[in-house]
Amino acid sequence: MILIVLSILPFNTGAEEADGKLQTFLSECADNIAESCLVVGYIYQNGTGAVKQNPSRAIEYYTKACSLDSGEGCASAGYAYQLGESEGGVKRDDFKAVEYHAKACSLDYGDGCASAGYALQRGEGVKQDAFKAVEYYTKACSLDSGDGCAYAAYAYQLGEGIKQDDFKAVEHYAKACSLDSGLGCLGLGIRYYIGEGVRLNISKALEYIGKACDLKNAEGCKLYASIKEEQSEG
Repeated sequence: MILIVLSILPFNTGAEEADGKLQTFLSECADNIAESCLVVGYIYQNGTGAVKQNPSRAIEYYTKACSLDSGEGCASAGYAYQLGESEGGVKRDDFKAVEYHAKACSLDYGDGCASAGYALQRGEGVKQDAFKAVEYYTKACSLDSGDGCAYAAYAYQLGEGIKQDDFKAVEHYAKACSLDSGLGCLGLGIRYYIGEGVRLNISKALEYIGKACDLKNAEGCKLYASIKEEQSEG
């Protein structure tokens, strides 16, 4: 799920002040200001001290933001349809999810490209197409989507939708990690651990796998602990 950083909305304000800010954003959204619609969607998605969570309301504002050509609004709507009723506030619909992610990508929102590519890779809501998936991943990476770079790296690693290339896999994992993608750091660390596309280097492997763990990648945490245990036993 996309995390929207709202420096303009302090969440430790009093109920009256927070409600006043919400009313301002609602008014601006009514005036077709896409960013304000997106903020309202986020507020309802996550709730604040003064506003209760309401994912069903959130999707209304994400879709309006999308209609006003907000790439992040389109991607947020896509995630809502991906998550379904329990978290997204709407009935799960993989077709609509892809549709919104693809529109987000057309508006040069990198994470939308990554999500559209992932759906194509897996055939979720759309016919499976590894070649098109790589096109989306490549665009996502060019737009500095960390996970987009990681997905592109994995495609190069396996040779799915593109010619297999360990060196390009490492290159894309490195960019993904520099963009704070836990998946990218994990992939890069594993490349160093097994010595594929790069010279084997356990110290660097631990550095990148450790960073993956710091970025809340559960597999990174498990692997880091496993390697450290292996070293202590050796």
